Amino acid sequence: MKNEKVAIERIALAKKNRSSSLDLSGLGLTNIPVDLSDMIYLRDINLSNNKLIVFPDDIKYLHNLYYLDISHNYLRDV
Repeated sequence: MKNEKVAIERIALAKKNRSSSLDLSGLGLTNIPVDLSDMIYLRDINLSNNKLIVFPDDIKYLHNLYYLDISHNYLRDV
């Protein structure tokens, strides 16, 4: 639960600053706790080293995304 709170805080800060990058790596997340679909300004997201099983659907809306690291997860289908 602590790591989910860290993820929520990082996402909120990225939204506030309209950051072009978001690092949620190594938090052991099983899902992304906040909707990212409105963060169209994101250019890179690091989701590596988590426990994601399902690819986060919100990412398909991030048309400016250039780099996505989803390595070291448990994804079955992308």
